[in-house]
Amino acid sequence: MIKTINLWVILAFLASFSLLNSCDGNGKEDEAKGKSIDYQEEEVEKPKDGIFPGLDTETELRIRQDFMVYANMKPERGFTVGHVWIQGYFGTYNGSVPLMITGIGIHYVQWTTAVIVAGYRFGFPSAQQILVWKSGDNDENGHFYKLDEAYDSGFLTDEDIKCTYDLYQYYTPRPHDYN
Repeated sequence: MIKTINLWVILAFLASFSLLNSCDGNGKEDEAKGKSIDYQEEEVEKPKDGIFPGLDTETELRIRQDFMVYANMKPERGFTVGHVWIQGYFGTYNGSVPLMITGIGIHYVQWTTAVIVAGYRFGFPSAQQILVWKSGDNDENGHFYKLDEAYDSGFLTDEDIKCTYDLYQYYTPRPHDYN
C-alpha cells in the first residue's frame, strides 16, 4: 500500500512539473521548448529557482513576507517568514502568481469547497483556496486575491486559468521543509 501511494505521489509530481514547463509564464505554450540556453554567456544570468521551479528565491521571499501582512502574522508576536509555507505554485502570469500558501497558526475549516472560474471547477478539500499574489507598485507590499477575484479584476486571462487548472489537478501540498 505504501509503495503504491509513493508511486502515485512521484507520478503526480512529474506530471505537474511537465505541465508547469509547458506554459511560459504568460499562459502560452513555450515556443522555445527544446532549445537550450547557454548560461556561460556573460549577458545571460542563470535563474535562481527557489523551492519551486520557475519561482525565483527573491519573489518567493516577497510573497512569504507579504503573506505575513495579509494574515496579520506580526513579527512582534514572534512570527518570521520561516512560519509561512508556499505549498503549491501554479505559474506566473503577467506578474500574478497563483499558489497555495499557509502559515503557522492558520486553521482552515474542514469542508469541501468549490470555485468556478472561467468555466473551470476548482475543488478544495477545506476552506483553503488558491490565492493569487500580485506584486505592489514602488516597493509597496504585494496583494493577495482569491482566484475568482483575480480573474474578475483582469489579472488572469482564460488561458492563465486553464494553465492553473491543469497544474492544480496534480497538486499535492508541499511539506513545511524550509525556513
